Amino acid sequence: MDVRRPFLGVLAGLLTVILLPAFPAMTHAGLPDQERGRGAAELSLDAASVLAIVQAALPETVTVILPGAGSAEVRITPPATVRFADGGVESDLRLALPVIGWSSRVRVRYVPDVRPDDGIVRLAAESAEPDVYLPVSLDLAPLLPPADLPRTVSWTLEGPDGRSFPLRCDVQGVHVGDDRLVIELGVAVRPGH
Repeated sequence: MDVRRPFLGVLAGLLTVILLPAFPAMTHAGLPDQERGRGAAELSLDAASVLAIVQAALPETVTVILPGAGSAEVRITPPATVRFADGGVESDLRLALPVIGWSSRVRVRYVPDVRPDDGIVRLAAESAEPDVYLPVSLDLAPLLPPADLPRTVSWTLEGPDGRSFPLRCDVQGVHVGDDRLVIELGVAVRPGH
């Protein structure tokens, strides 16, 4: 599943509700044609939204190299919930390494960041601690792929007067609140068609 799909649906719905009433002010005729309106917005993703993004990023299996045993498959069962704590996102998922008969709940801590090279919001596993001793030397956190969200989202909205407005949102930052992941956006509206 494409990780961006749940994120883009939430973003489009929220910005439509937030920006549509503001269109008259953002499309003031005295502004240059290149850009009619600029602003800032915050997109808050609740636990269910973040859970969908994390679940979409996880593969069903990954292959690892075990010292002295060669390659082996690790099965991943996605988490059922996420929690927001200490500037990060935490979840419990299940990992199984059938070749050695090991299975355990694993507490994973994801840390959100905006990658400086391309501005993509990334939820990367910082740590992954199993409840049951893992009898082989294996760092679990790097096995879990990060959930990457797009840096720029663009689409066209219809204004109250029927004209269409190209809208562009660029990620400016990200932080974790008590009960949500907050993405800070710069918003620009171009002239209507």
